[in-house]
Amino acid sequence: MAFQIVDDVFDVTATETRVGKPVGNDIREGDITLPMLRAMQVCSDSEKDELRALVGKDPINDGEVACAGDSARLRRGAVCDARCGRLRGVGQSAVAIRRRPGARRPVRHR
Repeated sequence: MAFQIVDDVFDVTATETRVGKPVGNDIREGDITLPMLRAMQVCSDSEKDELRALVGKDPINDGEVACAGDSARLRRGAVCDARCGRLRGVGQSAVAIRRRPGARRPVRHR
């Protein structure tokens, strides 16, 4: 799950050169990701309408994908919130694994 959230964040923040694959695909395909959900929680009604109109639009051009990505990235820390959520989730998962019945040895943090 943590990998998927990182991938979702890269989809709106990174470049194709950096991640080695096309970015903006979640927006093109209409996938609602954690960064987009968080952006929708904190942006104004008019900004929500703008994002809704762009996400999954068919056809959508590269400029519109960039606009939607900028909105998700810049809306009051949506990407940062998504990253923090990922880290909290990983920490909670590690605790759950460590406390599971029948665990033979504790999970060690690096």
